[in-house]
Amino acid sequence: MLVQKWAPAWGAGRFLPVMMGFVGLYSLPLLALGGPLVPVGAWRPLLLGSLLVAVQGSLLISSLALFARATTINVVYSARGLWSVGLVWVVGPWFGNRERDQGSAVFRARLAGAALLLAAIVIVIASR
Repeated sequence: MLVQKWAPAWGAGRFLPVMMGFVGLYSLPLLALGGPLVPVGAWRPLLLGSLLVAVQGSLLISSLALFARATTINVVYSARGLWSVGLVWVVGPWFGNRERDQGSAVFRARLAGAALLLAAIVIVIASR
């Protein structure tokens, strides 16, 4: 909600770089602590995952800044649970993920859980 409040006043072109700059600045102490905590071979996947989360965050914040519809964007963003189950199922084996080997019953249970979470969000928003 704060993004929806402040981004229109600043403009999306100014708000997003400032916000991402502060996120990066606040992350520096964690990076210093991560050196001894992260195994050498884990840095590349960690950085790739961080990049993907940054892209996702940029898209979310940009959408909020441009359209100022936090409720609608929250419902769309919550749908990520559904497509993430599908992506793990389809693309996961490319990265060595073996969740697919657990069978279709596990896949259906995870898909049902993601659908329930999305339905709960839609119900809460619709009841307002």
